[in-house]
Amino acid sequence: MGKVVVIKAVFQRIPRVPVVVLLGIVGIALLAGCESPAERAAGYLAKADQFYKDENLVKAELEVRNALQIEPKNADARLLLAQIAESRQDYSEMATQLRAAIESRPDFLEARLKLGTLYVLGGAMGLAEDQYAITADLAPDDPDVKVLRARILASQGDLEAAGTELNAALEQDPGNTQALGLLASVVAVDDPDAAIELVNKGIVSTDDTSPLQLLKIQLLQRAGRNGEVVDEYHSLISEFPDRDVYSYQLARFLVGLGRKDEVEAVVQDLIKNRPDDNQAKLALVQFVSGIKGAVQAEALLQDYVDAAPDEHTLRLALAAVLQSTGEEDRAISEYKTIANAAGNEDEALTAKGRLAAIRLAQGDEEAGEALIEEVLAIDSLNTQALLLRGALNSNREKFGAAVSDLRTLLRKDAENVRAQFLLAQTHARAGDTLLAKDAYLRVIEMSPDNGVAPIELARLLVREKELEQAEEVLKTRLGLAPGDITASRSLIALLITRERYADAENEAARLASIPEAQAMGEYLRGSIFQVRNQHSRALSAFSIALDLEPNTREPLQGMVASLIRLERVDEAVVKLEAVIKQFPDNLYAQTLLSQVLAGAGDITAAKDLIESTLSSNEEWLPAYTTLAGMQGSDVDAQINIYKRGLEAMPASQELALLLGTAYEHEGKYEEAIAAYEKVLAVDADLLAVRNNLAALLADFRTDGRSLERALELAEGLEDTGNPVFVDTLGWVHYRLGNFKVAIPFLEDAVDQAGQVPVLRYHLGMAYLADGRSILAEEQLALAMADVDLDYTGRSEAQSALRELRSR
Repeated sequence: MGKVVVIKAVFQRIPRVPVVVLLGIVGIALLAGCESPAERAAGYLAKADQFYKDENLVKAELEVRNALQIEPKNADARLLLAQIAESRQDYSEMATQLRAAIESRPDFLEARLKLGTLYVLGGAMGLAEDQYAITADLAPDDPDVKVLRARILASQGDLEAAGTELNAALEQDPGNTQALGLLASVVAVDDPDAAIELVNKGIVSTDDTSPLQLLKIQLLQRAGRNGEVVDEYHSLISEFPDRDVYSYQLARFLVGLGRKDEVEAVVQDLIKNRPDDNQAKLALVQFVSGIKGAVQAEALLQDYVDAAPDEHTLRLALAAVLQSTGEEDRAISEYKTIANAAGNEDEALTAKGRLAAIRLAQGDEEAGEALIEEVLAIDSLNTQALLLRGALNSNREKFGAAVSDLRTLLRKDAENVRAQFLLAQTHARAGDTLLAKDAYLRVIEMSPDNGVAPIELARLLVREKELEQAEEVLKTRLGLAPGDITASRSLIALLITRERYADAENEAARLASIPEAQAMGEYLRGSIFQVRNQHSRALSAFSIALDLEPNTREPLQGMVASLIRLERVDEAVVKLEAVIKQFPDNLYAQTLLSQVLAGAGDITAAKDLIESTLSSNEEWLPAYTTLAGMQGSDVDAQINIYKRGLEAMPASQELALLLGTAYEHEGKYEEAIAAYEKVLAVDADLLAVRNNLAALLADFRTDGRSLERALELAEGLEDTGNPVFVDTLGWVHYRLGNFKVAIPFLEDAVDQAGQVPVLRYHLGMAYLADGRSILAEEQLALAMADVDLDYTGRSEAQSALRELRSR
């Protein structure tokens, strides 16, 4: 015999043994007219058991936990909680509850058998053996004990001994479906047909045939007898018409076979038998969407809504489809219809929540917030509304309020990954580093597939100089997702920062060993060699990357840079010309070639080439920056190029900054101010432009209106954490005479980037205005330390320092 393949799903579908609650009647309690604690607990447990049989797991858990409030060590209650956890496939919780049941009642055979089975399925064979030994002492002749022994033997590869145990169990209990199912799995290793025949005999002699029919389906699938699989599913659907799951399983199986035309009929039959089953209708819509597209799915949903206009669940689904296909106005209309018609029902709250999300995305915070508050006024624990309000408050820097909402949500729904992730980000933005770290770790625990949380946590740890911890986070992520390029690049950057070049090379080589990531891995190897001035080795790695993906930018740029460093300019030109010939639309390669030609002195050819890229695409930003760089010291020519670029791309922050800087270099501050204002009129959210404009207004204008405009621009920039932006806000407050308000911002900027003299100058002037002469002198002296460095305000700093020293 070969190794057995145990079909786990079958054993999970075996009917659970119901909890039998014996209600003892105590005469004294009856005479007293009240129930004892044991009776009250038994009452809750009886309700829980019925809810469990009805597959209402939420209410079942609520009732069983009520029982445990009265009797915390009630073993039957713990067993029922384990069964509920099993139904949810939460096997960790299942094991916890089974162990609690056994602790309360050490001779609890059923709990020990379940725990032993769980250990076998989890591969914990030593623990499974322990449970078997105890159950064998408790009930050596029990057929289920023999089944547990057989599971252990089968998992250890001793199929013959397992078969002996199972046959013995079936002699005692011919209807034992667990024994029969496991025996069929053992037999199927060598003789699938015999296993199927064995299951057929069991089906004939068993009352509830569904577990064995499902086992038969799996055996037929393994044997490739797909036609019989379909027939068996149809038999199940006919015999158990109330079990929708069989129709859905058949539909998925047919999709897997490519028999998609038959799927719609299966689901349509389900809808025909249950015309009021909205979930079946939505399942069909989902199928149609996947097979025929969103337009057909939308049409089908519209038909359902037209036929039953008061079915809000269907209308909600229609609105969601409309939203996903970009028909936002129609989606809003449908959501409004639901919100108006459904009163305080869940569907109305969901519709209002989605409307709120739309309004917030549109920038209408007032309307969005009003809808959120409407929902929370009815349901203060509404998950969607709490999440939206938490996000809104976080964006507004009302971190305390955001944290409060998110923690409230998580108390209700502890596994809500979005809320936990937003909580982590909020703590990080608020500067609560320890809380942020814990929250990020919780996100990673809850959602191991989340690729963003580890990166954000690693960046946070790097900022805190906790480099070893950051490295460990990234390595853990790569252990789960070896091909995660972002995590790999982050790890390599961290290793290079720590000058661990060999480790960085090993990581790049590891990434390159993954076929789909090979090109990126080779590029990263080349980059590491380049950092170490090993340009010949870098060229080899870049060449491999380009052979794999010849039209990618990064390895091409890396190769050209190394060729230039090795003074092999002609080879760089030849390589770029070859790429351009192969990919005529590659503007990046053309721009690189123009830069190489300009560096080699052929300015005319370089300009002609870069102009040709602009003929292809007038919004090709690198062309303007490259062309400006070719103008040498002719600032007026550079200004004209930047203005030309802004005509094509009026909201380009890069060109706006370059134009403003060029004007400032020429002392044309009013022109720079006008240029910045013009760009902000197109896009007011360009933060760097806002900062530079605020700084210019603070430095070169003194009227109140201009300084108030500077404050309007600078407020909120401190949220970015950029010390230059923080300094601008502080300097604007200084210029407005708000010295005490200014100083904390300016101190923060200096703490982060004290090597920048102008920041020291600003802080020194604020200290001087606030009467802190000693601190002012210290900062101004540092601002003047580099005699060769000029900046706006240097002469004022020098005069102030001279005056302080003359006192």
